[in-house]
Amino acid sequence: MSTQTRVTLSLPPGVVRRLDRAAAGARRSRSNAAAVLLDSALAGKQRLAELARLATETAAESDPTADAAREGVAEHLDRHAEIGGLTTFAPEK
Repeated sequence: MSTQTRVTLSLPPGVVRRLDRAAAGARRSRSNAAAVLLDSALAGKQRLAELARLATETAAESDPTADAAREGVAEHLDRHAEIGGLTTFAPEK
């Protein structure tokens, strides 16, 4: 059984307009569209964190450029979070 919690987000006007367009295109309410998008973003971030963890375990032995690649991925994710109006957070372990 899932637990539902109400969350209030403070988003920049441009993000709200994009969210409204996405919601209208998907024929959803703004809040439902936001929930779907956040759920997808969090799941994607968790998958990327798991891939980074797996890469860390094997990269030290097989790829000397792995650290630079991981740093690049982290910066890329942070930029996307900033563009989307999300705050960055550490992946759950």
